[in-house]
Amino acid sequence: RLAAQRELLARGTPPGAVEGLQQIARTGANLAARVAALTTLKQLASAQATPFLAEMAKQDDLREHALKALADDPRLAAEIPTAPFLTALADPSPRVRLQAVTGLGRLGKVHTADRILPLTADRDFTVAHVAVQMLVSLKAADVALRALDSAETKMHPGALRVLGALHEPAVVQGLLDRLPKAKGELLRGIYYALCRVNFDEAPYTDPTMWWGTRPDNSGPIYKIVPWSETEKIQAALKQQLEAATSEDAAFFVSTLTKHKITFPGLGELMISKVGKDTAARLDLIGPLLGGEGNPPEHPLNALANVALSTTEPAELRARALRMLAGVVERNAGAVTDVFVKLPAADHAGAVGAVWEEFTRDARHAKQIGLFAKLARAKDAAKRVLGATVLVHLTTSSVIKDANAKAAAAKEIETLWADPEQATTLLGVIGATGAKQFGPQVREHLHDKSSVVVEAAEFALTKLGLDKVAAPGARTIGEMKYEDVVKTALAVKGDAARGQALFLQQACAACHTVSESEPPKGPMLGGIATRYTRAELCESILRPGAKVSQGFETVWFKLKNKDEVEGFVVKESGDSVEVRNIAGVTQVLEKGTIAERQKREKSMMPDGLLNALTPEDLAAMLAYLEGTKAGK
Repeated sequence: RLAAQRELLARGTPPGAVEGLQQIARTGANLAARVAALTTLKQLASAQATPFLAEMAKQDDLREHALKALADDPRLAAEIPTAPFLTALADPSPRVRLQAVTGLGRLGKVHTADRILPLTADRDFTVAHVAVQMLVSLKAADVALRALDSAETKMHPGALRVLGALHEPAVVQGLLDRLPKAKGELLRGIYYALCRVNFDEAPYTDPTMWWGTRPDNSGPIYKIVPWSETEKIQAALKQQLEAATSEDAAFFVSTLTKHKITFPGLGELMISKVGKDTAARLDLIGPLLGGEGNPPEHPLNALANVALSTTEPAELRARALRMLAGVVERNAGAVTDVFVKLPAADHAGAVGAVWEEFTRDARHAKQIGLFAKLARAKDAAKRVLGATVLVHLTTSSVIKDANAKAAAAKEIETLWADPEQATTLLGVIGATGAKQFGPQVREHLHDKSSVVVEAAEFALTKLGLDKVAAPGARTIGEMKYEDVVKTALAVKGDAARGQALFLQQACAACHTVSESEPPKGPMLGGIATRYTRAELCESILRPGAKVSQGFETVWFKLKNKDEVEGFVVKESGDSVEVRNIAGVTQVLEKGTIAERQKREKSMMPDGLLNALTPEDLAAMLAYLEGTKAGK
């Protein structure tokens, strides 16, 4: 059938072809053949086929296809009658209504916009959606604005969707004129539409600077730019928010956040309007922490209040702590103060997971002096935080800065001289499982202070150094890959120990095990349902064998000659968020990037578990097998 159609079109208009096609369309027994005849006739006879196609649009079985053929060539719009399309707008078939709406929009029949508008509320979602898009293409702003003044409220949502897609000064003014008098759903709809047109989309210029596999999916626009009406819109949005009741205010705040709209004083105003809705407050605070320099004091205090609350759910407290940890480089003092105030009981569960992330954060290598000062403080909680960070910096397998690690180790050496500091340090060594400090632990079993001796005994037990090592035990680094896998697969594994090893080996720097955690590298929750134990062993021991899509190592050369390497966590129109092997996130403005390339190898190096045993690997497998894919 397709070959015959092409052959007819290639021959031009052979004698009898038009009549033959019309005969097939009228009386053919096969519907597919009749439709093929219609479309061939349209291409062959062009405008001369219009009367026949209009006639066929009266037949129920051909109406949908005849309308589609009529609207096929927009260049003939002036010669195409609108009557068949207008009649079809009320057809019982949603497929026919869809072609009627599409045809009127495609042919640019602006005068029919008021007839299309009711179909934005069509019971068929596709028809309603296409009706909105056709009105946008027709730039039917006047019709949509008049609909807002109508008592037919069912047309308000569709009209507002049309207006929210038209970046025209007249649209903005029309919405602003109606905003003060609007109530209820109409008020919220107008506010939402104004937020939609507040920014415009930047032109697509450089494909290498567009999004990849990890785009920033916040907001309706990928790369925003202000336009002539932005200032006027934002003034009205702020004024309306200031005067809003609590119920409307919550909607306004949510809408402003979704559309990534901010202006001076907005943060404090929005936080005051959301009241006791902690999740909404946290949604608002995130954007307020962006930029450079010291974060604003007001959102930091709000985060601290949530993080240290005794009544908020652990998940919300953990979220607040993560947000604080994200700005530690910009205000280390304020952030560490909050972590110091966390009760020891909070060093577990959801809040404890953030404590682990924070104390193992490789960015602390730039703040060794601060944490050394905390480790020598009179306050026990400060000493615990400071010593924990120093121990992790010293023992980290992912931090490659030898000078930083040496500086942290030097600070730790000074702590042994003071009994109080040594006691805290031994407790931290035991709690973190830092076996590298085994010799120092044994040395302090004979300390002059009984308190230090007791702490050393605790650390010895926690590290498992009080037990005799199994004869012939070998580490992964000393064995062949095949033997390691065979041994690990034959052992059941201790999940609790696996969880501890997951933290000790800094896996949490690049991986999460729950969808409730902010994404980092490949999410490992429920991974055992997607991969076999043998495949997991390969991924852990030979990470370069297979690299998960979206987590390829990317190399950036900046215009200032700096180089950055890691995987892309999130990419927006203006910036790229990159996480390196140490788990440190860096935001690169796209305007500063000179060159960008993908690496073939995995960012995760081989040999991370070389100091462990196959039994340790089995324990980590058991832990991963116990995680779930959901939250």
